[in-house]
Amino acid sequence: MGDFAALNVLVDVVSPEARAGAHQELRQLARALDDLPKKCREVVWLRRIDDMSQKEVAKRLGLSEKTVEASG
Repeated sequence: MGDFAALNVLVDVVSPEARAGAHQELRQLARALDDLPKKCREVVWLRRIDDMSQKEVAKRLGLSEKTVEASG
């Protein structure tokens, strides 16, 4: 295989502290999403996680684009 350093590959090493912090942030985000009303949660998920446009979300959920804008 040869010398891996010669490949100039960047390796991310995540410390246990950084990993724990990321897990804590993820739990907080999950709780915040759970606290949202169902339709609002769906809008946020589709816009932020699935990267859908306001128009796509409005069509999928049967909402106006203004409602999607206000929810997300």
